[in-house]
Order: sequence, then structure tokens, then C-alpha cells
Amino acid sequence: MIYLAIIEAYNLTTSAVETLRFCTGPGYIDEVAGDYYEPRIEQPASMRRDIFQDGQIGGAASASYGELTLINADGELDYLTGYAFDGRSLNLKVGEQGAAFSSFTTIIYATIQQAAFEELRISIRLRDRMAELDKPVQPNRYGGTNSLPAGVDGTSELKDAPKPKLFGRVANVTPVLVNSARLIYQVNDGQIENVVNVFDKGTYLARGSDYSNQADMEANAPTAGYYRVWQAGGMFRLGGSPAGLVTCTAWESSAIEDCTAAQIAYDLVIGAGISSGDTYSADRTTLDGQNAGSVGLWVTDGLTVAEALDRVSASVGAWWGFDRLNRFRMARLDAPSGTSVATLTEIEIVSLERQAATVNGTATPVWQVTLGHDPNWTVQTSDSLAGIVPDDRRAWLAAGSRQVKATDSAVKTKHPLAQEVTYETLLAGDNYGDPEASRRLSLLKAERVILTAKVQVDADLLYLLDLGVVVTVQYPRYGLAAGQQFRIIGIETDFAHDQVILSLWG
Repeated sequence: MIYLAIIEAYNLTTSAVETLRFCTGPGYIDEVAGDYYEPRIEQPASMRRDIFQDGQIGGAASASYGELTLINADGELDYLTGYAFDGRSLNLKVGEQGAAFSSFTTIIYATIQQAAFEELRISIRLRDRMAELDKPVQPNRYGGTNSLPAGVDGTSELKDAPKPKLFGRVANVTPVLVNSARLIYQVNDGQIENVVNVFDKGTYLARGSDYSNQADMEANAPTAGYYRVWQAGGMFRLGGSPAGLVTCTAWESSAIEDCTAAQIAYDLVIGAGISSGDTYSADRTTLDGQNAGSVGLWVTDGLTVAEALDRVSASVGAWWGFDRLNRFRMARLDAPSGTSVATLTEIEIVSLERQAATVNGTATPVWQVTLGHDPNWTVQTSDSLAGIVPDDRRAWLAAGSRQVKATDSAVKTKHPLAQEVTYETLLAGDNYGDPEASRRLSLLKAERVILTAKVQVDADLLYLLDLGVVVTVQYPRYGLAAGQQFRIIGIETDFAHDQVILSLWG
């Protein structure tokens, strides 16, 4: 195999982006385009990506990139000091020497952090794209420009505070009072489908007709005991001074399919500036088919996009990250099943080690899963509520969420040290907790193992192996002679030796 590197760089002299081409081996010519690839690559760029680390279900995949190094002992590449590389792209392709360029496959498409020049080599250092999501979900702030009784931008006490941002469906949030003279509250910075209920000390207020615009809202107060909603502004107005804390239940959309974990994750990523072309739509479709329940996220602080994605994805047991082609990916961790992308045998496997899989860092199965769902965004003590609030609602308002348990006591017969684990989720509804708790118990009560496999690869096999896919391992050790399916939860490339190191879970 040989590797081709296509590098975009900015020529500081000509003020133009140019394409640089290098390769391993003796050199390569694209016969169709006439492009020459200079034999300079010492070490093709490497990368490592992992999910389910220490048995933690959901959240960001970890990713680290190595360097692509170019041999420059003769100084012939010193001209590259006149180029800027940061933010430009590296496209690393693999194929067979002498094969047509069209047969080469991209195995890494990444963003360059910088080029470092040493006496004997140039190191092209790559950037983890997750850094693009280390920014606040909500950049918008209140200006504090109200001139009471007019305005919805808050007064001086709200200046520079983040405006609330709603995703999906949330219950019992505390909206922001943006106009104290007219009792106008904001629950979302932008359009909202519905403020389903508004509560004063836990008791329901009646709903009046919706406002048509801001002017209508500011000019016309609701009847006492009522609230009215301005959907386009994500606001509502009360008809009289509240007796206690005002909270509400609000929906970004009435359609559940707009409020799933997959859809909210997509909205977060697009809102952070990732283009739709850098996402993988099939992931959204698959995850929606696996868990179509609604999720709710309400942001009133400096929560980053990455942190929000962690919370949303973990709610349905999914991981997220960027793949080797720099695309945003999201998938649920499930037991290996279906059609394997490849079968790994003694021919491909250089070495194979086996260890017990861990859950939350402990190498014993799980006998009980407790799962929190239907989160209560404003915990209220009983003495802060009106006397007419019923006992069942009073109990929920005093808790952070509803909880369900899934248990299998038989696991403790085989494993006296079997674990109890607890997960908090953003699943928004009474009916979504039990199925997810049962699914996680089924996944984690089994006796799981992790194989560490060093695998020799050719171009075709290298293309097939990726994070999350299923492979079959058929090997004369560890009871694998007949073959067993595993899911790839870690992959580290060693392109210099045409090898990958796989972490296999099953």
C-alpha cells in the first residue's frame, strides 16, 4: 500500500490557496490529472478514537491525532515556510502502488493546526474538530435597555445575562422576568410552539388567547389569573402579580419527532456552525428509529455545545464525535448484532489480548439500573407551594426527576459483587424511562469482554474498520474458534506499518 497526502495551504507571497501533494513509497503520478506526488512522507497521520471508555454509556468519543511528517533532510521543502497551514485541510488517501487514482480511498480528512519545521522533517499537526463545539450554546445576552414600563430586554440587573434557550420539551422551568412592570416572562430566545402551562406556587393559571406580536403583548394585559403567550418571542405575560415563584412547561415543538435526542443534537451542531454537509443524516434516522421519545434541554448559563451534546446523547445511551472524514456522527451503543463488516482471523490478527469489560470503571456485571427521566427543572420545597397542590405533584416538584428501576436479581447469584448503577437523563415524559432502563440492564448484565487486537490491514479492510461497526473474530484462542461478533469501541491507526489496533467489545 501507499499513502497519498493532499494538503491545502495558503501561499503568503501570492495570497492564494495551493494544493501540495506528497506520498510514501517511490512516488506516484495521477495519470488522468497529471498530478505528481513527491515521495516525502515519513509517517502518515495517525489517529485514535474511543467510545464507552471505562464502561461509561453515552457522551463524546475521545479523539487524538498524531502528525504527518515529511522528510526534509535535504532542505528542499524549506520553501513551505512561506505558507500558512492553520485551518486548512489534509486529505490522506490509501491505495496500491500503480493503481488508478480513482481507486484510492480517503481514510483521514482533517483540519490542520499548524506545521512545525525541524532540521530533518516537517510535522503537519492536526486539529481535533471537537474544539469547534467548545463554545456556548447561547451567545445572546440581554442588553438591559428597558425603559419601564416598555421593553423586553430587561433592566440593568439583567444586562449581559444569557437569554434562555429551549430545545425539545421541558417541565417546570423558571422563566426570566424581562419586564417587571408588565409581568412579561421569557422562556426561549426565539420562536416557541407552546407554553403548555404556567404555574404560580405550583398551581395552574388559565390560558388566554395568544398575542400576535410584541406590541400586542405590551399593550394588552391578560385577565387576572390568566397568562397569554407571544410564540414568536418565546414569551408570555401574566394578568396579575404572582403569589410566589412562577414556573412553566414549554415545548419547542408539538411534534415529538422534532424533539428527539437525534434531532436536538443535530440542531445543536448546526447552531454551532457545522454545515449540514458535515453531518451524516443516516445516523439521525437510525437513532430516531431506536429511541423516538422526546428530550428536553433548557440552557440559561454558559453551557457549551459539547457539554449539551454529552447530556442529550447520554440520555439515550448514544455517543457522538467526528469521524475520520471530519463528519459529525452519533450512534447508540448496542450489543453487537446484524451483519459484520469483516471477519478477522489468524491471517489478519497479529496479536490478541482479552480482558473483562468494565461498567463505570468496575469489571463486574450490573444487576440493577436506576434511571432518572422527566426532569423537574425547578425543585420546589413543600412550604413554597400553594396548599391546593396535590400530593403526587408536590412529591415530583420536590425531586429532581422521576425514577424507574430495572432489576435482575439472578445476576447476583453468579456475581455477588454485581453493581447497581444510576443514570440521569433528559428524557421528557412518563413513558420513556422504563424501556431505556430495561435496555441498559439487558446490555450491562451480560458477561462482556474487551479484546485488544492488532490487525494487519490492506486498503480494502482499512476502509471497513471504523468506530461502532461490528466485526466477527474467528481465532483459535479464548473460545473464539467458531467466531464471535464484537463492536469496535476503539481504533488506533499505525499507517507506517499498515496496522490498526482495535478495542472490541462483546
